[in-house]
Amino acid sequence: MEKEEFLALLRSCLSGRLPQGAIEESVSYYEDYIDIRLRSGEEKTALFTRLGDPRLIARSILGANGREAELPARPGLLSRLADRIRHFWNSL
Repeated sequence: MEKEEFLALLRSCLSGRLPQGAIEESVSYYEDYIDIRLRSGEEKTALFTRLGDPRLIARSILGANGREAELPARPGLLSRLADRIRHFWNSL
């Protein structure tokens, strides 16, 4: 993942769910963090792997701000696992 893609996805997930100033503050924080880590020599792949999915970061930011954390479904294994867990709990 590239920095621009990461930040755009983070911004997109927060858009309309937080005031614009809070969105810009969050995106700016991660932009600065990424720049600092890359300048310090951290490998890009390792950095983005460690940071994780920007959708999950957005969910955490929304939760910390007392906002609804319903975000678009994550593709892949985590999404399927979440669907199975929901199905299990709904069947009880």
